[in-house]
Amino acid sequence: MKISIALYPYCAEMLPLVRHFEKMQEKYTITRLFSLPGLGLGGKDAAYALNHPHLGLLVQDKFEPYDPSWAVLFLTRVPLKIIDNEWLAKITETTLLAGKKVVYFDNCEENVPRELLRLTDLYPDGIVIITEDKQSTEAGSNAGKYGLLKTAVILVGGLVAANDTYEVLLAMASCLRKQGLRPAVISKHCHIKMLGKEYHCFNHIMARHGITEAEKIELLNSYIMDLEQAEIPDIILIEAPDSVMRYNNIAPHGFGIQSHMLCQATAPDYFVCCIPKGLAEGEFLTEISKNLFCRLGSYINAVHVSNVVVDSAEVLQTKKVSYVHTNLSEVQEQIAKQRKDSEIPLFDVITDGANCLCEALLIEH
Repeated sequence: MKISIALYPYCAEMLPLVRHFEKMQEKYTITRLFSLPGLGLGGKDAAYALNHPHLGLLVQDKFEPYDPSWAVLFLTRVPLKIIDNEWLAKITETTLLAGKKVVYFDNCEENVPRELLRLTDLYPDGIVIITEDKQSTEAGSNAGKYGLLKTAVILVGGLVAANDTYEVLLAMASCLRKQGLRPAVISKHCHIKMLGKEYHCFNHIMARHGITEAEKIELLNSYIMDLEQAEIPDIILIEAPDSVMRYNNIAPHGFGIQSHMLCQATAPDYFVCCIPKGLAEGEFLTEISKNLFCRLGSYINAVHVSNVVVDSAEVLQTKKVSYVHTNLSEVQEQIAKQRKDSEIPLFDVITDGANCLCEALLIEH
């Protein structure tokens, strides 16, 4: 019998995890999603935030530790400025006082709030803290070496924003496992480790202070080489840490620096690019693919068309890339219109799943 869990704090970036959670691990089942008040998610389906097909799982914005429908709280760090370490500790202690257990997920041990560490001393059997393995930042077997990976690497990245990259990563991982393959899966989200120890996150390197970008590239390279040797995967799936290129002169959007660093560490063999609906046009994709080959060392091999629409007026006003999510039927219409004229195959992983996408890449491989 699966252990029932509640997830906190739920937000839009966790939707892919929730969507694939039940089929990608067998130990736990999600019975409650708790979000923070003020996000506008309370009482709505988990997929509402991204305008995706409903999952049948409602979000609650009032935390209920005595709710008998769940036994374990999965607590994680997410990029929400309105939640701080004291609030995480308060939620944890409230859960422990209700007689339930807490599993906390973070990027690395040094990021774990001191308030939570204090609670682990008071409740040694009530809290489990899970971070990425420290081996990659210490003297691993490939420490000090820069080498080429022997396994094919598929990079999943977003063109102007990280649109649906997490979704495509998990959908492809699930699809490849069904086909009997063993993918190594590496994400930018620490909560991917809720799926089990075979899922990884590189934030403990990307967010590390006190080292240069060149040193981060070397650490990423040795970290992934160590994973390759330990897991002997058939293929390596990696999520890009940021958008893969500059958006425009008004909103540079990070310039794709971290994605460039990751590509220097891994030299991807294939690139699946998530592109907003309005930019999914054949001629544009061909030209941008050539540009990205110079930046990342890989052409675009497949495109996932996202239901994201960039809010140009907001970009001009705030100098930040902002977007809304349109109906997925418009994505299907765009794919049908552009498929014949596009040299690069177009897919909608949200609606159709990743089977056709994986098949196209495996045939090419």
